[in-house]
Amino acid sequence: MAPGEVAALAEEFGVGTFRPISEPHQYTTHVLNQGRTFFEFFIGEDGLETVRQGASVGPTTGTSYEPRVNLCTDEVTDDLSLTLKGSQELAGAAILVDGKLQGRLSGGPGYQMNIGISTGPHEIRIEQAGYQPIVVPVDYGPETADDEIELPAPVESG
Repeated sequence: MAPGEVAALAEEFGVGTFRPISEPHQYTTHVLNQGRTFFEFFIGEDGLETVRQGASVGPTTGTSYEPRVNLCTDEVTDDLSLTLKGSQELAGAAILVDGKLQGRLSGGPGYQMNIGISTGPHEIRIEQAGYQPIVVPVDYGPETADDEIELPAPVESG
């Protein structure tokens, strides 16, 4: 299904909140939400590939996700929740996973960002103006639980 087809189906069921996300990444390009429940879609070049349901479970407890389902293969996969924590100098830094932008490190307390990451090897790269990039290689197996990475202090660029 193309984005227009998904939007038409959502509209048919009375849900008018289907929209592209502001910074698409390897797991989600579009989202549809109704109240506290939402659906994340990944629409690739060939159309709709994966969907995952989630729910906002409270202001302090965050988000609860169901496993991601590949609609082409029926493969069920689950993403890890990876929390990156950094120093104040990293507030607003770009977070890239395998070269694809995932978002920016928050400027709030703790200067952290939560991202979904699939199992397997990945390169996490943090880029901030005025500092050398920080590169963190990770390799998560299927048995790995959620993880938290404390980022090293940034080094000013030359």
